[in-house]
Amino acid sequence: MINSAEEFIALADSDNPETRSRSLTESASIQVWERVISSYGDYETHILRNITIPMRIIETLANSKQWKTRHAVARKRKSGSQILTILSHDEEPLVRQAVAANKKHP
Repeated sequence: MINSAEEFIALADSDNPETRSRSLTESASIQVWERVISSYGDYETHILRNITIPMRIIETLANSKQWKTRHAVARKRKSGSQILTILSHDEEPLVRQAVAANKKHP
């Protein structure tokens, strides 16, 4: 389990592939994810690569100011139809295109 935002950043930035893969596969609390989002905004898309992130965090990232993060949410198969419907009206064309290409989009 990832216990802090700083630990997540260290894992994500590691040169060791085994260590770096922990940032993709290990879970973290909602508070840890929220701290990464609030303090390390450049890592939002990396959070979305983690296979254990809860839907609440995906919903938070769907409202990111960064279009690249919203694009990554739109591409994520785990994103629900409600999130995809909202992102289908995004101001950024690449986000809307990612929604259209998502196989989970209704």
